[in-house]
Amino acid sequence: MKIPSLAKSTILGVCSLTLGLAISLALPAAASTVYGTNVSSTQLQTIDTSTSVVTSFFSTPGTPEGLTFDGANQILYTTANTGQLALYNTSTHSNSILFTMGTNQNGAYVTLDPSGTSALFGNTFVGIDRINLSTHVVSPLVSFADPRGMAYDNAGHLFAILGPNQLSQINPTTGAIMNSIALPSTGGAGANGLAFDPVSGNLFLTDDANNLAVRGLYRVGTNLSGATLLAGAPFLFANGLTADGHGNLYIAEANHLDEYNIAGDVLTTGAIDSGLFDVALQPSQIMTGTPEPGSLILLGTGLVGLASTLRRRIGF
Repeated sequence: MKIPSLAKSTILGVCSLTLGLAISLALPAAASTVYGTNVSSTQLQTIDTSTSVVTSFFSTPGTPEGLTFDGANQILYTTANTGQLALYNTSTHSNSILFTMGTNQNGAYVTLDPSGTSALFGNTFVGIDRINLSTHVVSPLVSFADPRGMAYDNAGHLFAILGPNQLSQINPTTGAIMNSIALPSTGGAGANGLAFDPVSGNLFLTDDANNLAVRGLYRVGTNLSGATLLAGAPFLFANGLTADGHGNLYIAEANHLDEYNIAGDVLTTGAIDSGLFDVALQPSQIMTGTPEPGSLILLGTGLVGLASTLRRRIGF
């Protein structure tokens, strides 16, 4: 059977288009909007990474520090001076105080549990607490610590900075410290933000130590065997950071938003935003795992094989 040239081109074109579509679906677009807390203006903000436009959209009832998104696209954030954990609804633009800490207690970083049913938040010089997002019941997880950044890896392992120079793996159920690594910093300044990058499988933390020799961005394996100060981000004076799942980190530097490409070890300075403290991405913008190379290879092999078979059978 002789197939017209147009039909031949169409068949091969469909195969190529299908493969391209499969790959594009496996690789969602990089983040364009980063959310942040600003301790100077006491505002929740959005930062457009393509235009560097900073937009303040809510004045918080205290000095906002840590923030994250819950499973319903609402913003969980803490306040330092009023010691509160609050929830901002991005659809109704309403704000609710979920929990008020004790007298002279300050909120720190916050992270969502992988189940989406609870969140962990730091209470400076007190410890890490868990809040049930349905009942708002709060229970202690780690006591007698100075908690800073917290992050879960893809396997559900919990890591937290428990002081200026200590990064630990913590049992997410009992709060027991399972493993720790000493960081270079000493004194009040030191390690701050923490994020897990699913592409490289590593933890990344910021350190604003007074000693410039140890200040910057660190890479730490999840086995906590060592911390590497990254040459591409020297003297970085930063707090919170978040990973987009595409191999990039967004970092709340002292006066602006930075973007760090992990594979290239390249730091790019973005929007100017004095007072930026912590950053987060909407869940829909985060790729939580790397595409399965085997799946793409099998799909590609299958399509190429289909094209070859058609070529042999219909004579083109």
